[in-house]
Parts: sequence; C-alpha cells; structure tokens
Amino acid sequence: MIIDAKPASKQQSQPKKQAEEEKMTSEKPSFEYKEHKTLSQLRMVALSNTGVHVYTLDCSNGNEQLIKEVGFPDYPGAELAKFSPIDGKSLAVADLTGIHVIDVATKQERLKIEKKGIIAFEWSPKESYLISCEKQKENSKNLNVWDAQTGKLIIEFEWKNTAKDGPKSVKFDSEEKFCAR
Repeated sequence: MIIDAKPASKQQSQPKKQAEEEKMTSEKPSFEYKEHKTLSQLRMVALSNTGVHVYTLDCSNGNEQLIKEVGFPDYPGAELAKFSPIDGKSLAVADLTGIHVIDVATKQERLKIEKKGIIAFEWSPKESYLISCEKQKENSKNLNVWDAQTGKLIIEFEWKNTAKDGPKSVKFDSEEKFCAR
C-alpha cells in the first residue's frame, strides 16, 4: 500500500495544475513576424571554384532569404574575400594575381594591387589600409601595408612566422595615426 503524505488540498490541485501545463505545452505559440530592419540588406560573400558570389539577406514579405546578386566581377581561384569593416562599401578579394578592391554599390573594381602569392590580408580599422602577407622567402619583405584608396605600398616588413598571422600582427590606433608591429 502506498501512502501519499501530501495534504488533501495539494493532492486535489495537482491534476488541475498538470492539465494546465499540458495545455500550455500542447498549444502552438503564435509568433508575429516583424521585419528585421537591422538585418535587411545585409550582404554575405562566398567563394567557390567559379569565383566570388555576393548574397543579400532579404527580410521583406514576412520571410528571410538569401538572394544572389549579379554583376560582380568573377575572380576564379579567389581564396580570400572581406568586406570593409565600417560600412561594407568595399569588398577586397585576393586571388592569384593580387588584391582586387570592388565598390559594392557600382559592382566595379576600383583598385588592383598586383602582388602574387597573398595568403592573408586584413583591413585597417578605419578602412584606410590593407595589410597583406605572403609566404616567407629568403631575404624578402613579405608583410605589406597598402593604401586602400591608391594601392600604393606604404611600408613592408619581413615576417618569418605563419603568413596567415602576419596581417594580425600590424596594429593601428583608433584614429590610424600610429601603426605598430
């Protein structure tokens, strides 16, 4: 014989409470879709064997979907691509020939930095510079800082560690007045 030591009032309310909980979990919650204005028009870049693909996140009409944008230059063999960090108005793409900077609004290449073998690159915090690195070769300066508007080489260093870590070793102050490595 099993004896329940709970007071009678709690025993009677327990089935009622369970029924309410079951009702709450069995009912499908109703969600109201709200357009994500902060997400609308976000862009994503993807690389494939055929080149660079840019997608826009469309949050209109109560659903979210990625829409492939057309008209961007193809860079078959591209291995790196990064939007500029502040406003994403530029897209830098590294392929076998160097870095290509594309104006996202016009979808046109506005700058080409010819430098073969780039393994890694980074934008500076205010988008004024691109820092690139290639594999180390004997007596060569393989870590480069480029002006992101003109493509002019500003300074170069010898980097003997892993090339992928090279651009991360260059640090700017918040105003980009000073740079250190």
